[in-house]
Amino acid sequence: MVMMATGAYAPLLISGNTDSALLVTGAATASVGANVITEILQDGVEYLRGHEPSLAEIEEWLAERFEQVLEAGDSRAVVLQGQLALIFDAIGASQTASRAAIEHGDRVLQTELATGLAGLGERFDDVGAALAGAHLKLDRIHCNLDVLTAAQQTAADRGQTSNTINGDHLTNAVQVGTVHGDITIGAQAQPPSPSASPVGLFLAQLADPFALEVHRPVELQNPPVGLGVLPAYVPREHDARLAQVVREVVAGESRIAVLVGGSSTGKTRACWEALGPLRERPEPWRLWHPIHPTPAEAALAALDQVGAYTVIWLNEAQFYLDTGTNGLGERLAASLRDLLRDVGRGPVLILATLWPEYWTALTTPAKPDVHAQARELLAGQAITVPDAFTPEDLRALSAQTGQDPRLAEAADDARDGQITQYLAGVPVLMDRYDKASPATAAFIHAAMDARRLGCGPHLPLALLAAAAPSYLTDAQWDQTADDWLQSALDYVATPCNGIPGILTPIKPGPARNRRPTSAGSLSRQGPEPMPGQQYRLADYLDQHGRLHRAEHIPPIGFWTALAAHADATDLRALGDAAWGRGLSRDAAQLYKNATALGDGAAAVKLVRLVEELGSADRQAAEWAAARVALDNPLHVGRLLRALRRVEAKEQVAVLLARDPAANVSLDIPFRVGQLLVELREVGAVEQVAVLLTRDPAANVSLDNPFRVGELLLSLHAVEAEEQVTALARRAAAHVALEDPHSVRRLLDALREVGAVEQVAVLLAREPAANVPLDNPYHVGKLLLSLHAVEAEEHVTALARRAAAHVALGDPHGVDWLLEALREVGAVEQVAMIVQRLPAAGGFPNFILFGTNRERFTFGREPDGSVAAAWTWADLI
Repeated sequence: MVMMATGAYAPLLISGNTDSALLVTGAATASVGANVITEILQDGVEYLRGHEPSLAEIEEWLAERFEQVLEAGDSRAVVLQGQLALIFDAIGASQTASRAAIEHGDRVLQTELATGLAGLGERFDDVGAALAGAHLKLDRIHCNLDVLTAAQQTAADRGQTSNTINGDHLTNAVQVGTVHGDITIGAQAQPPSPSASPVGLFLAQLADPFALEVHRPVELQNPPVGLGVLPAYVPREHDARLAQVVREVVAGESRIAVLVGGSSTGKTRACWEALGPLRERPEPWRLWHPIHPTPAEAALAALDQVGAYTVIWLNEAQFYLDTGTNGLGERLAASLRDLLRDVGRGPVLILATLWPEYWTALTTPAKPDVHAQARELLAGQAITVPDAFTPEDLRALSAQTGQDPRLAEAADDARDGQITQYLAGVPVLMDRYDKASPATAAFIHAAMDARRLGCGPHLPLALLAAAAPSYLTDAQWDQTADDWLQSALDYVATPCNGIPGILTPIKPGPARNRRPTSAGSLSRQGPEPMPGQQYRLADYLDQHGRLHRAEHIPPIGFWTALAAHADATDLRALGDAAWGRGLSRDAAQLYKNATALGDGAAAVKLVRLVEELGSADRQAAEWAAARVALDNPLHVGRLLRALRRVEAKEQVAVLLARDPAANVSLDIPFRVGQLLVELREVGAVEQVAVLLTRDPAANVSLDNPFRVGELLLSLHAVEAEEQVTALARRAAAHVALEDPHSVRRLLDALREVGAVEQVAVLLAREPAANVPLDNPYHVGKLLLSLHAVEAEEHVTALARRAAAHVALGDPHGVDWLLEALREVGAVEQVAMIVQRLPAAGGFPNFILFGTNRERFTFGREPDGSVAAAWTWADLI
């Protein structure tokens, strides 16, 4: 904003840049150690309480005091200038009034002070423009008062009085506007974006653990007065590891911690407790929990607004990182990796939780490797949360049972050390599950099966209502009352002992992705539920269903209900589940529906499914070609390949007539390159030309040399030599050299397309001297590629680096590297690595070389010498 400033301090007050004000405030406050605004308002409090002044008198008194300090020109004036610039630039007078509210808890006084500051507009024109209209912000101040009062109480709990709350606590306390998208103030050294406020709420505003998905505990029948909302906490081994991560973050590093454990084992509660040390810090720590419209979409949309001193809360991280083939999860994982590496935006703490099965899915290499970025993000970051308390944990628990009767009850009644599960109400849930009526049990089983087979966490009631009757025998259905659905809902949704029920209703909203079913399509149908109603299955029962119903194939009615009512984003995964169980008709139906709703991958699967059935029917191919979404070049290319494989020439023509070349996104250029090749294979010369006219090479990012190499080869395959040359020049000069595997692929591609000059340019950047050595397999592959282009100096340099420093933790990778070294003639480096093997735990490989097996028949000594012969008799 531009402020009307005519006084001596105009240079400091005329600032549209909040950072400048922050800098002034921080520097001056550090030297003076005083909050000048607070001092003035404290004087004002005494004045206002001792008189009954008119509004005009209040305005005049405040204006004079501010003017006196500013005109003095001393250090207090400098502090006040910075504070005013910050306050006026951000939220006018509301922070000042909020400070008074914290210190005195007086709404009337708060209003009078804010109104008085607004009156400075006429009395003191240096700051008049900034204060104009400040009274319009009073409603927001009043809404924030509860948060401010909570901050005051928190300070009192820590042994502080209201008069000793420091400026950082006060600043944190007034940041409520952030959650509603309002402008914010906070002493952030390097904002992530000059045009957007940092995301997240200040930790001082977060007093409700349940808002962050911490499980509600069981309730006592007669709880004592003053019992906290959460049971007293018993730290365990995983808490110590998590605390170490927090200490590293406090020291200025950006870190991620992933708590891996079963449902209701205490993962989210541990993360909540880990926030404690950050709440005590003077820095303005925030917490950001992205959830809408979907977790992954929310996180990607605003990740660039994450600033320093932010905790990113990824509870149930599979919803952020495992998003199917839409690429959101991988894009988010890559962006989070970049954030952790960006020292200019740190420190940042990412707290994530995962069930073990999701951890395995995200971190286990597979083909195709759909979780490569997630695996790199998570690797080495797991903190295991055990299912049960250890004997040592139980002893620590017993020491606290006198403080919290819920702990005493858990200590007495929990089985097998499963304290957290008991506190989360698991025994109660299981008891209600076991005692459910047949119709209610069928409803629950439909929910369990829907979740484990591919539905998201929010289950449409229409789906469950349509599926549940098919789980019943004829006799059970005949005995089921007409109001069975309402009875089942009453049973499963009723909380017990203070914990949510088996299924929790989700706040209703507009119906999403609903398709009408044909009349009579369901032989057993209950009453029509309200449109759009959704329910969430309790986590523990979700996990219980995955374990105990893993080999149960649901009945036909379940699959027809999915086809009619499942969310569009779940249809393909559900189709995969059906096809994997041999239910080809149900799989085809689900793929067909998904294709109609824009899922390109489902279209490919539909064509392949019909092909595998040996059917010559081209209707599936026709359906897919006419309806597949054209935005994703990967799906369009794969569908072309599938159609070509079954010789569906007419359907290829249908797809080409829709002009995919003009419609596909260029956001992933190497996928565009693959589409170019597929278009050439089906003879679509005009489509190739259209796509090349859009110049995909100009859009490719150079941060991934592997993908750049793939695009080069595709462009070369379709004879787009001008684009090959342009991309080769860009890549050789500017591509990142952080990954030997990717650099190797680019080097090979440059050689294959004949870009000799660009090979030389890339080699001049000395990749052999710069690539990391943490993966011996990739280092070996790069050695061979350098050898193939006769870059022997680079071969020698990389071989020497590898021999001295390459990581030896992967035996198979080491074998490959040693073979590559032998192939390029680096015999000396082979010997050096072999000598390093025993110290790295590679003695079994060490004895395979030369005469080592004969020399070290009885092993080695710690100093590397040959061990003397020994027998059983030498052992004690």
